[in-house]
Parts: sequence; structure tokens; C-alpha cells
Amino acid sequence: MLNNKIIIFDCKSGNGLYLQKFLLEINFEVEISNKTSLIRKSDFLFIPGNSNTLRLKEELSKIKDFHKIIKNKKIIAICSGMQIFYKEVQEDNNKQTSYGLLDRKLKSFYKKNYHIGWNKIISKNKILTQFKKSYFYFSHGFSNFDIKTKSCIAYSNFQSQNFCSIFKKNNILGLQFHPEKSGEDGKKFMIEILTNYDKL
Repeated sequence: MLNNKIIIFDCKSGNGLYLQKFLLEINFEVEISNKTSLIRKSDFLFIPGNSNTLRLKEELSKIKDFHKIIKNKKIIAICSGMQIFYKEVQEDNNKQTSYGLLDRKLKSFYKKNYHIGWNKIISKNKILTQFKKSYFYFSHGFSNFDIKTKSCIAYSNFQSQNFCSIFKKNNILGLQFHPEKSGEDGKKFMIEILTNYDKL
């Protein structure tokens, strides 16, 4: 569909392979790699979740000049891939500062419950409003509950708590849910954001 070169960062988990299969099914050419040279040449860089935010950050730190690369790359970060761009992340009772693109700390849901299952997104963004009746698959225990910031372009609700489900900050798009695990709605969503990335 696009002539852009798409790379999925190889975070040493099955999620990368699942995401690759998903993108191939909707006719996007994509490969998995952690080689700095290929990542530099890519137009889109996907950072998939790997269930452990801190371990993912450790893998990304192995890329030479990653801080510089992410400033000039269209990035789509999913689940824990999204969370590494917040000021502070937490995993297994360990707190660690992260890339700090968003000056917010992630917090757990009430009673430390996990949000696992299907949910909707709410947005005033013209591209995203078409998905107001769609359901997407979530699997996370921490979130950014400040939905009033300009970077939060869509939010969802779980246990009467609103949380940011999509952020767009400069060249980075963060998705708290997994479009690759969201069936036909996920496919339509991914086609839309890849073709209209700059308009989000």
C-alpha cells in the first residue's frame, strides 16, 4: 500500500512476529530488525510491546544514538512500547525514568487491577472519530490518567477511570491497545493511521 520502508524493532518477543504477520495481511511490506543501519533508513519504526517495559528499554538502548534517531523517525509504539516515552515507568515494583517525551508518570488502576479485554476509544480527532463504535484489545496495568493534555488524542474508560489510549507527540504515535490483536477493526485502524499519519 505504501512505498515507505517499515521496520519493526526486534524486541526479542513473539509480539514482533505477530505484528509483522498482521501488517503483511493488510499489504504493507515490513521486516523485523534491531540493526541500527536498517532502522536509520526506515520511514516508519514500530516499537511493539514485549510485556516488560524496562526490558524493552534495555533492548532499545543497544541501538546506537537511539535518542537522535527517534527525533527524525515516524514511530508507532504499542502498549509497553508506548509507555517507555513517559517520564517514569514501573514494572514489577521497580520504577525507572524513561525517555521522558511526555512529562507524565504512569499509575496503576484502582486496586492495581489489570485492564485486559476489549474497549472503545473516544476522540474528537477527525480521522479517529470513524472508529467510535469499534472495539480494540487492551492488556495493561498502568496508564496515564491525564486525558486533558494536547498530546492525548484519544482516551478510553475502565473501572470509571478515563485514561489516555492514544497519544501523538511530534513524530511519535503511542497506542495503549493492540491493533494487531483487534481483528478487522484493528486492520482498518492501522491502514488509516499509516496512510494519514501526518494528519493525526
